[in-house]
Amino acid sequence: MNSSLKAVGLKGTGSRVANSFLGWGQGVDAKDALRGDVLVERPGKGVNGQGGHAGLATGNKRTNPRTGELEIEMISGNYSNSVATSWERASRLAVRRANETGAMAKEALTPKVDGMIGSGWKPGAGGKIRSSNSG
Repeated sequence: MNSSLKAVGLKGTGSRVANSFLGWGQGVDAKDALRGDVLVERPGKGVNGQGGHAGLATGNKRTNPRTGELEIEMISGNYSNSVATSWERASRLAVRRANETGAMAKEALTPKVDGMIGSGWKPGAGGKIRSSNSG
């Protein structure tokens, strides 16, 4: 996550712990999530608590037809050495947006997310994009 943010001129948290992003940027209501916002799955642990997962919002949202819950599509890594998209329940996510000081760089996340999805972006040797359906 930090490297994706750095690539567009934003400073991340510097931590490899996903939940460190719970204190990054500004909190946004999940229904207002935009492409490039940081999404943090929060398993009930605080900032820097182990066990979370972070990714970027693709800009896609849907209502799950079985549950009626709002879901947000996330693109993230750590899926068997690949980057994947998945549908996540909005109620389990913290949505964080870059502060105003990074507004110009924040706009640069849109092509970054587009490129990751559209071009088979590889996070490292052997990496690939796959789609997963959770929820």
